[in-house]
Amino acid sequence: LVSCRHLEVLLFSSDCLRPPVPQGPACILRDQFVSLGNLLRSVTCLMPARERFRLLTSVLGKLQSVHSLILNQSGSTAAYSCFGALLKQLVGGWSYHDKRSVFQMIWQEASLETRCQQIFTNTAGTFPFHEVDIRLLIRNVFLQHPSATTNSGGHERHVSVNFLCWLTLLLKSWPLVHQARLLVTLFGPLHPSTGTVDWQKLCSTTSGGSCTKQDLAELAYVMSALYRSQGSALGDGEDHGTPKQLAWVPDEVVSIVDEATALPHGWSLDNMGRLLQLLCRPLTVNLLQCYATNGRLSELAHLVLHMALVCANDDEGSGQRQGGETSCCKTELLYFVEVLRDVLSIFTIAVRKQFLQQFFNTWHEHILDIYHVSEDSIQMNMAVRRMTNMCQVLSQYIFI
Repeated sequence: LVSCRHLEVLLFSSDCLRPPVPQGPACILRDQFVSLGNLLRSVTCLMPARERFRLLTSVLGKLQSVHSLILNQSGSTAAYSCFGALLKQLVGGWSYHDKRSVFQMIWQEASLETRCQQIFTNTAGTFPFHEVDIRLLIRNVFLQHPSATTNSGGHERHVSVNFLCWLTLLLKSWPLVHQARLLVTLFGPLHPSTGTVDWQKLCSTTSGGSCTKQDLAELAYVMSALYRSQGSALGDGEDHGTPKQLAWVPDEVVSIVDEATALPHGWSLDNMGRLLQLLCRPLTVNLLQCYATNGRLSELAHLVLHMALVCANDDEGSGQRQGGETSCCKTELLYFVEVLRDVLSIFTIAVRKQFLQQFFNTWHEHILDIYHVSEDSIQMNMAVRRMTNMCQVLSQYIFI
């Protein structure tokens, strides 16, 4: 075994920390940093945590010039991704407390607190390119782009403990309102032209301006991952077991979702319905039940209706793609019914009747709005058919 000082001399005198000038694809550069991370992990695995941390600090300091070179020639995404690859390989097996020390070091070196504070103290979208830079840095260095599917109920692959560790350290550095803002900044939809966070789309009420599944899939995935951290639903990561520091209280996550959907000045009901469809089922149920227990039955009725409309619309599109009858494809609506049953389960009989009356009144108002606003007979017929499918499913299943 060699000491940390001797190891530093060996590394810094070799070509390990002097990658060639980046001229090829970014993936080749990233592979070089992966190899460096594996090398450092192998030679430091028996060292005390303090020595490993000291070596990492020295290595990152020596690589600053390399980072500037990659940044200038390949862009910020490639530069951040290279360091993220190194970090992932090196600290993957470290304890939560050791990762926290690494996080705090990078947090200070990258001036993340100052950069985040700048966007938090201003209205969302005021500094769009600062938001994008923070998004690229955090996602590429720490979070490595979570892969989310678009199934209803959050049926995506389970998140690793490593991902949850970095995400928790990032979020819990801030009060709840800033946690919500940071989540949407990191995982919210991007504008197709500018590549900036599309805050306006979240609030848009215009026809065709609502978010798609792909727009909200990652945000729903991460929110669901935080909610699931309270139990044993975490997948196999680089660590074994889930430190208690990574477990989120359900009410915390519900509050974050509530705050996030108020940004920048309240999401549209269509987008709220889409998010409710994509969140994991326990979180969706908990969120809707909170509206009920707080006496917000009118708001609950609108949310439930728009979630049903989103589900019915997806079923209709699925039926058309399969070339079959739309009425035969009701997968999403049946999922909605299951959620609604869970929500109604906490109601007394009197409150349940009150809510259902409110729900059908909201439904009636929506049908009248379609009739008065729509000038396209085809669009109106589609909307009526969608509402008919909803009525059939609700009447068949909800009262069983």
